[in-house]
Amino acid sequence: MQFEITSVWSGEGYQGKVKFSDNFALDFFALPPWGPGGDVTPENFFIASISMCYEMFLIGMLKGMRIEPSSIEVKVIGEIEKESDIKPGKAFDRIEIIPRIKVKEAEKDKALRAAKLAEEYCFISNSIKVPITLSPEIIT
Repeated sequence: MQFEITSVWSGEGYQGKVKFSDNFALDFFALPPWGPGGDVTPENFFIASISMCYEMFLIGMLKGMRIEPSSIEVKVIGEIEKESDIKPGKAFDRIEIIPRIKVKEAEKDKALRAAKLAEEYCFISNSIKVPITLSPEIIT
């Protein structure tokens, strides 16, 4: 399986358009001081890819364990120590995955196991070198 994304420079500044294989496209911008920042930045998309991948594997693990959650939310926090550290060659200092899973009381332990397995299987988080912490919240 191959994944292909194309980014095209806008012609000015540190911004462009990212094009997906189905012709969906988004304008993106650099963080300050190079650009205006906003929600569509490479840094946010990087963190979003971890959140999306982890959630899909979490759903798979829960289904495999025959757990029917009433809700799932996955927050991912990526941290760079200081704003002055946002420069070429620098990496995120740490990433925290915080899944919030609402299940029946009897399924609480199994849901925690599913959360841990999802981290082991998420190929996006397994593809990066940044230290990752898993902090699951299992709610009944």
